[in-house]
Amino acid sequence: MDRSIYNLWELAFPKSNPKGETFLTLSLLTLALGAAPALFAESIDVANHSFEDDVLSGTNNNSGSTPPSGWSVNGPANAGYLNFTQSGLSPRPDESTQNAFSNTGDFFQELTGNNVEANKQYTVTVDVGDRDDVDFTNAGSVVEFRLGVGQTFGANLLRPVSETNPVPDGDFQTWQTWTAVFRTGSTLEATGNLRVELVNGGGLQPQFDNVRVEVVGAPSLSTIREVYVRNPSFEADYAMGGETFAFAASHESRTPHGWINGGTSDPGLLNHEQFPTISAPPDGTAANLHMNQGGLLYQVLGETLTADTTYTLQANLGWRSDTAASGTFLPELKLGTGTATGLNLLTANSDSNPDPAPGEWVTWTHTFETGANPTNLDDPLRIELHAAGA
Repeated sequence: MDRSIYNLWELAFPKSNPKGETFLTLSLLTLALGAAPALFAESIDVANHSFEDDVLSGTNNNSGSTPPSGWSVNGPANAGYLNFTQSGLSPRPDESTQNAFSNTGDFFQELTGNNVEANKQYTVTVDVGDRDDVDFTNAGSVVEFRLGVGQTFGANLLRPVSETNPVPDGDFQTWQTWTAVFRTGSTLEATGNLRVELVNGGGLQPQFDNVRVEVVGAPSLSTIREVYVRNPSFEADYAMGGETFAFAASHESRTPHGWINGGTSDPGLLNHEQFPTISAPPDGTAANLHMNQGGLLYQVLGETLTADTTYTLQANLGWRSDTAASGTFLPELKLGTGTATGLNLLTANSDSNPDPAPGEWVTWTHTFETGANPTNLDDPLRIELHAAGA
């Protein structure tokens, strides 16, 4: 059976006005936002943000499965808080003594009295660490920080426009600061109190401390920029696993972090170093996505469709060295709006669909222009990857 292998190491959406000005494809995972002076940033109160309210002392060095005050836990797993002086962990970034930990459970908190507002930019900042004696995560789990609306975990999530999450390399024995940025437009998809979520993703005892949420008026975006795509090179599941995680043999069925599986066949991740019929992707990373016929993977982005804009969508496509593409197996790369696949698709005004030889990679490029009055203005952008064919 033919198999198409996408490696989206570059998904670029530079924008320009329609006056014939040139535009550049910028570097990966960069969203150039107009800077807002820190003076205008407003802190949103997070209850027990540094997990110090419930004091642990003596030999009582952790709370077991009791969550910290002000926080709830999603899932049945052990998640609580601990005192590093009794637990063999590195000191806290703020020189405090306690932090939260999780064994696959997810922390969340409704930020009462702080309703989501239109035309705002929210930033969630969290210090992240690991135990000195335990790897950061396991089994390819992915830690992330989310912002939603209402009381229910996982509901009405805002889509990030940028994330900074330096991945520990196995037993890194230190703390790093992670951020996730979210923007709201003129129309809100849900109303109510904001909710912050610290998502473990199934890992083993990542540590959390100093949870901060700030809001500013949504700054202007640069005319030419890259729209943020989550996990574009499909490395997140592999990289966050530390030294304990490797794909089973050479590949496994898995929906990559940040993407949604909407097809009739399961997508998967490959490690080209263990799969001899796959050459190294152009970006030189270890992992890439593979899909069989009927596969569909998509992602709804944090930015919305704008008028008088040029979008350039790029992806790398490869084939196995032991098989060639058949005439009925046609991979497709699409751009649309909204959350439903197959609807509101933009028509490319130019495209490049080179056919890779067996064992080779090529770059696909599609360009779209919206004009002055596009249909579905201000709806969220959506990328679709298809492995079409009979």
